[in-house]
Amino acid sequence: MTTETDELIARIAEGIARSLQGDRTAARSILTGVWGRIGADGDPFHRCAVARSMHDVVDDPADELLWELRLLDAADALAAERIALDRRGRPGHRAGPSPARVPADVIRRLGEMDRAS
Repeated sequence: MTTETDELIARIAEGIARSLQGDRTAARSILTGVWGRIGADGDPFHRCAVARSMHDVVDDPADELLWELRLLDAADALAAERIALDRRGRPGHRAGPSPARVPADVIRRLGEMDRAS
C-alpha cells in the first residue's frame, strides 16, 4: 500500500469510528473530505467504504439514496475489477455477485413508488 492509501483508510476508519460513537456531524465531515479526495472515479474499495458509511450519517432520505446509488456503482466497479483479474489468471481473486438491486426502501420513503419496483 502507498502512504496515500494508508492515510485514506485511516481517515475512513476515523469517520466510521465517529459514526459509531454517535458523532454523525464529525463523521459526515471526515467522510465528505475523503470523498472529495477520491471522487466518483476513485478506487472502488474506498468508494464502497465511504458510500456505505455516509449512508448511515446523512439525515435526508434523498442524500441516503444518493449514497446507496454511489455504493452500488462502486460495488459494480469492484466486481468488474475482480472479474478482470480472474480473466488474467491471478490467483486468489474471484468475481463476486454484482449488486443488481435498487434501493427500493429509500425510494419508497421519498414517495417515488413507481421507481421502487
